[in-house]
Amino acid sequence: RELPSLVPLGSLGTVDDIAEAIVFLVSDKARYITGAVLNVHGGLWV
Repeated sequence: RELPSLVPLGSLGTVDDIAEAIVFLVSDKARYITGAVLNVHGGLWV
């Protein structure tokens, strides 16, 4: 109940949010990204 209010975007992420990040990372659009951490958390950690 409290966690969504702690997320700067105001809601918890969904399975689709994670899936879209994965689709991006395996696409040609991410071909120049190496050794990076992609945080998909709605800004919870800064």
